[in-house]
Amino acid sequence: MIAKEVKKMTAKERAKNAHKKVAGVITDQLKRGVRPWQKPWDGTGALLDGLPIRASTGSKKTPYKGINVWSLMLFKASEGFKSDEWGTFDFWKKEAAKHAVKKGEFKEVTKKDGGTWKKPTAYYGVKKGQASFPVVFYEMKSYTNEVEDEKTGEKKNETRSVWIQRFFMVFNKSQTGLPIPKKKKPTKKETETAKTEAEEHIDSLLKEHKIDFREGGGSAFYNMAVDYIQVPERKRFKTPTGRCATISHEMAHWTGHPERLDRDMSGRFGSEDYAYEELVAEMSASMMCIALGIEDTSIEENMENHAAYMKSWLKAIKDAKDDGQKFIFSAASKAQKVCEYLLPEYFGVEAKE
Repeated sequence: MIAKEVKKMTAKERAKNAHKKVAGVITDQLKRGVRPWQKPWDGTGALLDGLPIRASTGSKKTPYKGINVWSLMLFKASEGFKSDEWGTFDFWKKEAAKHAVKKGEFKEVTKKDGGTWKKPTAYYGVKKGQASFPVVFYEMKSYTNEVEDEKTGEKKNETRSVWIQRFFMVFNKSQTGLPIPKKKKPTKKETETAKTEAEEHIDSLLKEHKIDFREGGGSAFYNMAVDYIQVPERKRFKTPTGRCATISHEMAHWTGHPERLDRDMSGRFGSEDYAYEELVAEMSASMMCIALGIEDTSIEENMENHAAYMKSWLKAIKDAKDDGQKFIFSAASKAQKVCEYLLPEYFGVEAKE
């Protein structure tokens, strides 16, 4: 019997498979009326709590950037991971060795040079059978070509720099045998402080971006023709977090104006284009709330037709040939651009470390 050669998948192919799996999980959750991008509140109320973290940055807890923020958040939600930390297989292997040595689970081994080293006798790295998840990063590459001047005919070297997209695979800390510290439950005072600071941050963003912001009436909306946002007066909201989430949602629509991110805003209520734009806005608002350390409670305010949006999303996913992968991940990509535009200090393009 001749053994067949198994072709090893590239990182890009594994990324495609991971996206397909996540799209399926998200669709199942939407069918149950659950929005997986709205974070169940188990955080500490600290800024950036809940965003995917580069485990290799240690105590700095540097978050990922670019589309990685959304993809890793969706992977975490779909798999039910408890940790926000992500790292490569080799990184977790090294951390596992340190943990074993710290616990005293090692034996002294003599090296060839006569020295000794502590060899772990227990393994706490990535567990067997665990799937990795893709992270995208961009690397600057420079190319030099010989070009001819159209007027003089003179030949000269021209150097151009372009961003090249690369992939590498990571694992969540929950996929290892390493202990995951429990998050400290915030005190009532800490929770209230986080809400106050989030409101102040949202109000400063409105001023910083010079948004025409109006208060009044009983609904929240963005008027693209006149280019302004309107929400009910502060007292009409049930919670401060609901107000912040609602304003974030409308700010996301505001970025779609032709003079900003220039998204297609022509869809009418009930159309796939309209549903798509609402998905971008919902994802954007949820991610902004996570960055600001508050819960997205916009649904409780009943200022958007969330049931109708859900129905439209499921229809678009059902009608898609790729089971909704493009619909979901392209919306997530646009939501990331919204966050980069509104909160550039927290979100941005992922470059090579």
